[in-house]
Amino acid sequence: MLSLRAYAKINLGLSILEQRGDGYHDIESVFQKISLYDEIYIKKTDQGIEFSSNSPPYGKDNICFKVIESFFTLSGLKAGVKVVLGKNIWSGSGLGGASSDAAVLLQGLNQIYGYPIKKEILFEIATSLGSDVPFFLNGDTAVVKGRGEVINSLSIHFPMNLVLVYPNFGIETKWAYRAIDEVKREGKKDIGLIIEFLKKGDIDRIAESLFNDFEGIVFRKYPVLAEIKKKLLRCGCIGASLSGSGSVVYGILKEKEDEEKWKRCMGTGVSLLVC
Repeated sequence: MLSLRAYAKINLGLSILEQRGDGYHDIESVFQKISLYDEIYIKKTDQGIEFSSNSPPYGKDNICFKVIESFFTLSGLKAGVKVVLGKNIWSGSGLGGASSDAAVLLQGLNQIYGYPIKKEILFEIATSLGSDVPFFLNGDTAVVKGRGEVINSLSIHFPMNLVLVYPNFGIETKWAYRAIDEVKREGKKDIGLIIEFLKKGDIDRIAESLFNDFEGIVFRKYPVLAEIKKKLLRCGCIGASLSGSGSVVYGILKEKEDEEKWKRCMGTGVSLLVC
């Protein structure tokens, strides 16, 4: 049996640009993998697909089931597999959990069956599965553009101390993109400063340069998220931001702190993780 970890990500800056002809939007962002992860177990069988998860969506509705079907179709293998997904990343949180699961499972299937699919084909499959999936095929930090398929990995190792706050509800990404098209936005913000400060290892300047174009529309519909961001800053974070289209709001710490302290500070009604 192959045991794998599918890590979550946060967005360090996120610009939502114009809608493309294919219906997707162009974006510019820095994706940073973090230590929170889902667990995936893969076991070869003679035939059939067995898939189970401790969290919805279950069965054929899960992106992982689509990954398995795509893999066997394109590889031409006449075999089966059993896959167990252990979810730890909150669903609808903007942390890329489902996309990470898809990418890691795709790589794991290719590994356990002796690499029948070439790397460039894996990338094409990943792109067809979702905008964030290609990022999770490799690298920990990257500048991501286009609809998510233009990836410039940054050769830096920059661990961050974070507080992740989940309000115990998810946000539908499709709604967020529709809503952002209905409002007038100011000029595009530049992720260049964040990239520059990442390369310099300047955590304070990274923290003060955070932005996310989704915050305006998401905070209007879900004011509790704006309050969470304010609370994170009041409680001692040096910077805070919505991740993706939400619903997780993360805060950057100067150093790792006690989780119980943050639970007391943030209060009830939310789930919280210091990582």
